[in-house]
Amino acid sequence: MLLPLFRPVMHDAEEFWSPDKPPAVVLLGGLGDAFAAGFQTLSARDRNAVAEWLEDAMTGGADHLGTAVATGFIEALIHKAESNGIWPEVEAVLGPLSQDFAAAYRNDPFHLAPA
Repeated sequence: MLLPLFRPVMHDAEEFWSPDKPPAVVLLGGLGDAFAAGFQTLSARDRNAVAEWLEDAMTGGADHLGTAVATGFIEALIHKAESNGIWPEVEAVLGPLSQDFAAAYRNDPFHLAPA
């Protein structure tokens, strides 16, 4: 799924890492950040489509994809949504696996440590 708000992230990553492909976690982190930044401008349909994609990726047969999505997209999403004060809205859209990962991450002492 390529929402308009994802296009600049994809373009910038491809340009920066060319001729190689961007690392999955880095790219997914940028997409998670963009999703949180544009969350309030997205339709419910687009929000739900991204949440559904996250769940599919988290449950897919490839462990590395689920790990990349969790440590890239979801962690970046959490940080941006928390800093924008919209985490409860974002969390409400996520599926159960994404919510479980987010809860574990948000409760981890590393995440809670002051900067």
